[in-house]
Amino acid sequence: MKNKYKTEDYITALRNLNISPHHIKMIQAHYYAPDRTMTASQMAKAMGYHNHNAANLHYGKLGRLVGNAFGWDPTAEESQGADAVYILAELKKPGRYWLWIMRPEVAQAIEKLRWTNGNQITIPEEITEPTRLYEGAVRSISVNAYERNAIAREKCILHYGCTCSVCDINLADVYGEIAQGHIHVHHLR
Repeated sequence: MKNKYKTEDYITALRNLNISPHHIKMIQAHYYAPDRTMTASQMAKAMGYHNHNAANLHYGKLGRLVGNAFGWDPTAEESQGADAVYILAELKKPGRYWLWIMRPEVAQAIEKLRWTNGNQITIPEEITEPTRLYEGAVRSISVNAYERNAIAREKCILHYGCTCSVCDINLADVYGEIAQGHIHVHHLR
């Protein structure tokens, strides 16, 4: 189904809606996914959910919010019963799993809204100068700081999830919802 909404429509909707930080993190995870393509299971892993159902629920809620701002009616004939995720992504099922392919208009909108490169929560040890895909290199300044790269971080979360494979800690379990979907380099030699 062809997308009838333009970049400017998404900018207006995203700017005027009360989008939660959690939904912004979801759209950023999708933006940074390879080819801006992911499955619900990959989104669940990136967000620290237990399974794909939570990803479908929350990304669907975001799609519905944006769709409602457009006056989108999922029951209308031209919607063909589309899922609310359709508002944010083209849906394809080349194999066993559905792929969510971020609509170019959505990607352009979040770039123009500056929701990419720099709107991530950082902690004092992190440096926000991503130039290469390396993780944990130490730079000598007044204190040691571990360089962080947004793309490397997203790829790491998509591949490994948010639970440490060494000590089995998930920051959200310790610090609550504010830490949901975050990782921290803490096992270095």
